[in-house]
This record gives sequence, C-alpha cells and structure tokens, in this order.
Amino acid sequence: MPFVVDSLRKYDMIEPVINPESARMDNFTSITAEESMMRRFKGTIGKDINWKEYEGRTLPPL
Repeated sequence: MPFVVDSLRKYDMIEPVINPESARMDNFTSITAEESMMRRFKGTIGKDINWKEYEGRTLPPL
C-alpha cells in the first residue's frame, strides 16, 4: 500500500480509538470456509474474471 513517509512520521504519535462493534456480523461466514485455497488464489490472479466481457482483456479504471 503506497503511503507518504513524512506523513507517516508526523502521525506516528496518534492513536485513534476504533469501535470494532460496527465491523461485526452475526451471520458472517469466513471465505476460507466457503472457498478452497486454489479458488481464492485463482481469483487473486484474475482467473475468476469473465474476460469475454472486457475488450482487450483489460478492466476499466476505478
């Protein structure tokens, strides 16, 4: 993840308080329980993308 080094040094002493309750879900299922390691890896390298939908095998910018 890119970051600006001088900004990181400046904010080194800041310790934000984060409430983790908003990140919890009662019906959460881990991806490791749903998909195999190989399927997740294929998704990481783009094998799970239907390239026929994208001209020139490139995705549009975000």
